[in-house]
Amino acid sequence: MKLDIGCGNYKKEGYTGVDIIKLPGVDIVCDIKQGMPMIENNSVAEIHCSAVLEHISDLTSVMREFHRVLKPGGTLTVIVPHCFSEMAFRDPTHCRYFTFRTFKYYDKAHSHSYYHDFTFKFISSRIKIARQKHSLFDKFLEWFINRNQPRGERLLKIIPYRNWLVHTMLRKE
Repeated sequence: MKLDIGCGNYKKEGYTGVDIIKLPGVDIVCDIKQGMPMIENNSVAEIHCSAVLEHISDLTSVMREFHRVLKPGGTLTVIVPHCFSEMAFRDPTHCRYFTFRTFKYYDKAHSHSYYHDFTFKFISSRIKIARQKHSLFDKFLEWFINRNQPRGERLLKIIPYRNWLVHTMLRKE
């Protein structure tokens, strides 16, 4: 099973759509903040979660639930607005902000992983421009920023692009 969390009207092909509102393409209606009791432990191969976690105040509870349903070796892909992005602040329902480092806290190798009773293997995190079509310059800029993410992230404050996303991949071991 593959889950598209918060799919809305745009469920990924081959995925089971999960959303808080019953819309066309939504297969499971639930509030992930309350858990997903209808999904068995260790039964999901992939979770795709885009434009959802910025609405969640208790991130660790939701991450724990994702960990519960993922099979060992299963992957979690998260896409969220970067904290320097205008889109992170314009929606009044956003209550959480992210950098490329945010999800590293859930990696067992992180120095603060002892705060959680579960861990993931951090695979990657990329900062990307939030737009449908990318020019050659956009691709170069993304490459340059991600080449050295701590320095590149600081450039986001001065580069005249308003919207940046963080694409992160984690794996349950």
